[in-house]
Amino acid sequence: MDLQHSADVAFMQIALREALKGVGFTHPNPAVGAVVVANGEVVGKGFHPRCGEPHAEAIALEQAGEHARGATIYVTLEPCCHHGRQGPCTEKILGAGIRRVVYAMRDPYHEVDGRGGQQLRAAGLEVLEGIGEARALGINEAWLSFVKTGRPFVTLKMSMSLDGRVCAADGTSRWVTSGPAQRQGHRLRAMSDAILVGVQTVITDDPLLTVRLGGIRSDASPIRIVLDSRLRIPVQAQVLRPDLPAATWVVTTGKPGRDLIRVVRGTRHEILTVPEFQGSVDLAALMEELARRNVIHLLVEGGPKVWTSFLRERRVDRLVAFLAPCLIGAGSLEEDPGRAVGRIGIETISQVSRLGQATWRRVGPDMMCTGRVDSRAP
Repeated sequence: MDLQHSADVAFMQIALREALKGVGFTHPNPAVGAVVVANGEVVGKGFHPRCGEPHAEAIALEQAGEHARGATIYVTLEPCCHHGRQGPCTEKILGAGIRRVVYAMRDPYHEVDGRGGQQLRAAGLEVLEGIGEARALGINEAWLSFVKTGRPFVTLKMSMSLDGRVCAADGTSRWVTSGPAQRQGHRLRAMSDAILVGVQTVITDDPLLTVRLGGIRSDASPIRIVLDSRLRIPVQAQVLRPDLPAATWVVTTGKPGRDLIRVVRGTRHEILTVPEFQGSVDLAALMEELARRNVIHLLVEGGPKVWTSFLRERRVDRLVAFLAPCLIGAGSLEEDPGRAVGRIGIETISQVSRLGQATWRRVGPDMMCTGRVDSRAP
């Protein structure tokens, strides 16, 4: 590996770290980072903070000022060459006197798709593509999928005990997983445009479905989507509070009653009516509506009936599963001999005892959990 290539890789890593700062906030734009380097030193850097605000290149170039003349700019995505909410980044690069442009990946958006690089080359700049491409693709996985398929990228998040239970016999589920797992779940929320749950989750847990995590920007506020084909949502549910930082969309197949209409009137919340399919919300129709509303990354949080519907209809792009080191054991082996564990005397989630000294080890593609069992009766 020559010195120039090593330097390109190192500076692109800085640009990629900048891009990560915008993940979850740039909807419906991609997350992009940029770094300007002159004489081996970073003289400007930036990331695209949100839609409608300056692009990463413009921020980095402004910070670099006159140092940008004759310098190299590293960008995680091919610079745009079309007029949108902001002017073309290619024009800003040329105007700043940049000599060399290195970008991680081509922008597949139809108004760019290689034209940005071609425009810069035609103007006499040295252009290099592909440095850090794999990581750049991962950062904008959902956005790239949306551009190519025209539908939301779906992440399905599961949390369960070792025996595959998501709740105790009385329906309680807070909290099956640990604090660190819950914080990771909030990070997933912050990276998403919308969070989807079934109405039973709202009835049982009455969640806020907000991002509550220190260090996350206060504007990380995904839309909440509640599947409620029969409109069973309580009008006092927390997801319908008028002071929430983002909208709640109640998706139904029926006609909303006066009480629900009264609760959402004057708020940002909405009632969406979609066709019915086999007694439930038609997911195909819903996904079309979400795409029309520019929902690029959809996080499906639960519960089991919703997970089953999305998996059965092959609408899941990525699965994230949290497995808690505990056994719940609700249910009957006689009724379902396929269960790992039958009833073990736990009636509510607060009675669950986690394995002591739990350790996890990768065994091929599987994970092995080992821990001490508390033999005291719950």
